[in-house]
Amino acid sequence: MSNLSKDLTMPGTRLLLRISVLLPIASVFVLGLTATWQQARIPDNQIIALTIVALLPAVIVYLPFFERWLGTSFLIVALGLYLICQTLLSSLLHNLSLVRFDMVQLGPVTFLEPGVLLIIPPLLIAWQYGWIGALLASATVGTLHMLTGVLAHRLMADMLHLSPVTPILRPDLLYFLPLIVAYLGILLRRQLRQQEQSTVQWREFAATAEVLAMERERKRMGKQLQETLGRSLAALNEQLDTIT
Repeated sequence: MSNLSKDLTMPGTRLLLRISVLLPIASVFVLGLTATWQQARIPDNQIIALTIVALLPAVIVYLPFFERWLGTSFLIVALGLYLICQTLLSSLLHNLSLVRFDMVQLGPVTFLEPGVLLIIPPLLIAWQYGWIGALLASATVGTLHMLTGVLAHRLMADMLHLSPVTPILRPDLLYFLPLIVAYLGILLRRQLRQQEQSTVQWREFAATAEVLAMERERKRMGKQLQETLGRSLAALNEQLDTIT
């Protein structure tokens, strides 16, 4: 994950980031229009907190000040903040019983399938930073999601609409999809490097061909000049012979 410069950004990463950070805002807005949200009667301070968590990544991404200020660290900061905020938002919405993902019960443990929006930040990080990024992003999402649920049950246990369980995200989806994207990114990097090497080789071949062409042209001109001088000297020699 040491590759932070803009020149080494994977194709499409910035565009996908600019689009995806708008999705949490849209999801909260749509959720606010539903009967589930209205019946939950969430306090204003929690609504403000959820709104801030949804808005913060978009503020960082769309305000040019932050990119100028962060410089080459902008992309990793933006992706990391998006990962944290989206995990917190998804976990809070689920534990407040405002959204429901597909759940699998295995004995005393409840596994929760990651939502579409929750899986987007790990995929972007995997695309940009490869295997290490995929593993770190997936581990961070799982840990933050579980810790947020535990804290919600400890600090907001008296809330009637709080989910009765703190589910664990499904590790197969949480790790498998980012690793697949990381593999595709590695293949694309390899292809780009091969194309770059081919371009360099073609440039070297073109430069060599140009040098050879110039050398052949110099030889041709030298030979032509030699023949011209030879004919001139021969004619001059004949004139001198005639005079003598």
